[in-house]
Order: sequence, then structure tokens, then C-alpha cells
Amino acid sequence: MISMIKSKSKVNHLDELCSTFEHMIIHNLKMNPLKYAFGEQVGNFLGFFMHQHGIKVDKNKTKIIIEAQPLQNRWSR
Repeated sequence: MISMIKSKSKVNHLDELCSTFEHMIIHNLKMNPLKYAFGEQVGNFLGFFMHQHGIKVDKNKTKIIIEAQPLQNRWSR
């Protein structure tokens, strides 16, 4: 299971964390502490950079697409 909790304020974030942990307890879900990070300002999540200003695509993931030459067929030569 992959999850991310993002909030606009610290108070709201604490409420969201508490709610998430309550749901995990109810459904008997466990977390591996080696795979989780708390209080991160910027993080890479599934190839996207998440930070306080929003979500941005990792440039390394799109480099091949950006630098690719246009496709050509036998009529466009």
C-alpha cells in the first residue's frame, strides 16, 4: 500500500495523520518504519516531486521524451 498525506497547515496535517492512524488501527494495518518518512518538505513519490508548492514531474523521468527526435515515415523524408 502506498499513501501520502499532504495538508496546507500543520494543525490540519496533524488531524489528517490522526485520522489515518485511526483507520489503520481499525483495519489492523501495519507500517514498516524503514519505508516511511515524516515531516518531509520535498519528496520523490512515484516519479513526482511533492513539495509545499505542489507536484512536479521528475525531469530525469521525462528526459528521453523531451530529447527524442520527431518520428519519420517514408513519405516525410
